[in-house]
Amino acid sequence: MLTYINKIKEILAVDNISIEKLMECVELVGANEDILTIKMDGARTEKKYTIFITFPVEKQKKMIRRDGDNLQSLLTDLLTEYIKQPVMKLVHPKSD
Repeated sequence: MLTYINKIKEILAVDNISIEKLMECVELVGANEDILTIKMDGARTEKKYTIFITFPVEKQKKMIRRDGDNLQSLLTDLLTEYIKQPVMKLVHPKSD
């Protein structure tokens, strides 16, 4: 769990992050059992992208959302906010 966050921090520490590295971060968010959604609304003339991260109810965290036109800068901003969140481990109920 913390290793996913640390890996995202390492990637974000580099100048001029490639979109490929940002997509690696998207996968790390999923590996951390959180959900990152990228939506592109082609009908809009401004703020075509909406991206957000949601969390399982058990983590009791609010959604992080960004809107804009530059996907690379939006992802960087969103992920920067994401790594500032307190780290919480999801506890899965034991099955019998």
